[in-house]
Amino acid sequence: MTPEQAEDLRYFTAAEIERTGARLQDVQLELMQALDSLRHELGRRIKLLKNGMTTGKHSSREHPEGRAVDFTLDNRDGPITQDTLYLIFTLGIRLGFRGFGYYFNGKTWSFHLDLRSGCDIWTGRKKAPGKGAWIYKRMSIGFPAH
Repeated sequence: MTPEQAEDLRYFTAAEIERTGARLQDVQLELMQALDSLRHELGRRIKLLKNGMTTGKHSSREHPEGRAVDFTLDNRDGPITQDTLYLIFTLGIRLGFRGFGYYFNGKTWSFHLDLRSGCDIWTGRKKAPGKGAWIYKRMSIGFPAH
């Protein structure tokens, strides 16, 4: 993404993206446009996480390719409820996201969204509140039989 393209985003700035540790040119415009639309439709402020874009330790290849983002929601907009999780998921699908991760560290929720070609959904939680390794669980979507 170029600085000029970043100027066309409604809710995110180039400086905010770069504060994650990412170089702007390494982040895909499509990702930020979809995230910008999610922010608009969700009606809540999205806080990009440090090392939550192209930098940091990630198991998905979408992060270094600039097609993934980790974020949390600003708690000034209210609590994160089950309805919030569902809304992020349903809006995300409509906006083109295909990788969905929901994380709880014992205190706060954070999220992963990406633009992979297939679809994958998982959740993660800390073994001990706020400490230790993450425990991941893949989730599945059931479809009725033909």
